[in-house]
Amino acid sequence: MKDGIEIYVRKSGDDVLLMFHVPDNLREAFIQGLAKGSFQDNATDMHVEMHVLPQWRSDDSRDHLRFKVNRITL
Repeated sequence: MKDGIEIYVRKSGDDVLLMFHVPDNLREAFIQGLAKGSFQDNATDMHVEMHVLPQWRSDDSRDHLRFKVNRITL
């Protein structure tokens, strides 16, 4: 993993998981931000990455997505 926050959508058996990988040096700030309802740090790269399974597609879209996000809210 890189220095930023990575958010993965993964299928595991019958489950679809939303997994957050947060480096140790950002973990406390991330948890505190979410406790307040939002995490945003302009110095931190944050990305969502997912494989798009055939049953999730409505057309012939790409089978892998990765995109940058700048805020996570609850």
